[in-house]
Amino acid sequence: MELTNLSFPRQSVFLMLQSQPEHVLIDLFEELIVKSDTTPLNSTEKKEIDQAVKDYHDGKTIEWTK
Repeated sequence: MELTNLSFPRQSVFLMLQSQPEHVLIDLFEELIVKSDTTPLNSTEKKEIDQAVKDYHDGKTIEWTK
């Protein structure tokens, strides 16, 4: 895919985004902001995950509420 840069006034982009329904904004966010990383975990990442799992089992996590 060919990459192209476009310039828009910031306010125009904000106005355009404000007029979009939520599902469109979510799709845009996932497509443009969230990046999938399929590379294998390195040793630091593995240690951080192991620590997070341990913290979870030890009850050292913050509960999310709606």
